[in-house]
Amino acid sequence: MDGWMDGWMDGWMDGWMDGWMDGWMDGWMDGWMDGGRELELAMSFACCLCCARVSLSLSRWSGRLCCIEGAQRAPYLGCVSLAASAVLVSLSLSLVGVGGSAASKELREHHILAASLLLHLLCSCLSLSLSLSLVGSESVLVDAMALQYHCEALLDAASKGSLEEIQSLLIDYHTNVNALDDYNRTPLHHASINGHHQCIKLLIDHQANVNAVDRFKSTPLHRASINGHHQCIKLLIDHQANVNALDNQGNKPIDLQVIGAAKKGSLDVIQSLLIDHQANVNALDYDNSTPLHHASIAGHHQCIELLIDHQANVNALDKYDKSTPLHQASINGHHQCIELLIDHQANINALDKYNGTPLHQASINGHHQCIELLIDHQANVNALDDRGNKPIDLQVIGAVSKGSLEEIQSLLIDHQANVNALDIINRTPLHEASINGHHQFIELLIDHQANVNALDDIYSTPLHYASIEGHHQFIELLIDHQADVNALDWDNRTPLHQASINGHHQCIELLIDLGADKSIKDVRV
Repeated sequence: MDGWMDGWMDGWMDGWMDGWMDGWMDGWMDGWMDGGRELELAMSFACCLCCARVSLSLSRWSGRLCCIEGAQRAPYLGCVSLAASAVLVSLSLSLVGVGGSAASKELREHHILAASLLLHLLCSCLSLSLSLSLVGSESVLVDAMALQYHCEALLDAASKGSLEEIQSLLIDYHTNVNALDDYNRTPLHHASINGHHQCIKLLIDHQANVNAVDRFKSTPLHRASINGHHQCIKLLIDHQANVNALDNQGNKPIDLQVIGAAKKGSLDVIQSLLIDHQANVNALDYDNSTPLHHASIAGHHQCIELLIDHQANVNALDKYDKSTPLHQASINGHHQCIELLIDHQANINALDKYNGTPLHQASINGHHQCIELLIDHQANVNALDDRGNKPIDLQVIGAVSKGSLEEIQSLLIDHQANVNALDIINRTPLHEASINGHHQFIELLIDHQANVNALDDIYSTPLHYASIEGHHQFIELLIDHQADVNALDWDNRTPLHQASINGHHQCIELLIDLGADKSIKDVRV
């Protein structure tokens, strides 16, 4: 910066000013000294110097504002200062012209030297102002970047529960105890999410805002509550956390405590919250999941029973997948929870956003006991999801994931399941086998007409995945069955690219020997 400014100022000032002063002064001064009052001339030059002083002040203001607004805006504010300084140059020269037009022609010889010196002084002041603006912006940028680094470090330390690091950042570096992340969460939010009660106490002792709200209008107490950190909850309440604050779902912290307790299977806590404190049994988290969703995910069947006894909605839908508690129990293989939910009128054929039923979910995850239970309760075995799969088709994917060769044989031979069934990211059983390294499965699937060049959502074939994972024995098998050795995924990468990126030398040599094109270029992001 210093070298650039020195060179720029020396070259520009010496070259441009010499030509400008010689040409402009000789021509413009002829008219500039016509008329006459020395007082007005002096006032005009005073105005010029004032403009230079304002420009210098502007550069300092830009530096202060950079510090306030953050490092990422420093270059823009520096440019604003430069532009404003240029406007002031024009203004000051205009003022010289207005004042000078009133001066008498007879004064020209007496004042031309003074005028020249004053104009040089004016331009020097303005140039100095511009230099300081640029150098000041760079200095402020460095300071602001250091400040941002310390803020991010404090947020990270609060998440990890690093007490010593938090102390150092607050005491040695005077880091803002209420620094914000991209979601407007403070260090106190992060410590509360992760249950670091000692960090919470330290942050509060350094004046952390105990009722700060994030983008979801959640306070640290909301965050501690939904994650079931009882010691943190008590500590925050003891330091005047607002127990009646509402997040953007309308939940008080006590409502979210039911979710936290359901996650952990804390039966006594749920009972106390629902009976003694009238907490909302259908409180929604940020995914619109209820306590019953969370108990079903974790498999806490006693909590499920208690929640249902207090009027929990057994068919509530979450936000993203439109899954019910029965979907979640089926995904995670909790057959006791499935039976309990069905006994309390859960919709056994409820559809999620992919038109999948609980039976689809149990099937793709290979939970045989759950599959049998759902079928025994009249689950629709012919329901089609949005990719046209019946539950039995998805069982093939589940069987490949679980490594069950006999089951795959039974599904394909005895039940005519679809060998090219697609999951939600368009992967087939052959994709799954290529990822997991099941050699016999690949042979079996290919023998039943599996598509060796099937594309998933990112246009990757089974050969891409075999190359990524370094399964060289599969590469030869797939290519022997007409897999495209130069197939392109969405980054224009071939299996050879993937083997090279992942350092699988044996696969690289094999692909080249089998005709891989080394000249294909991928898309560099």
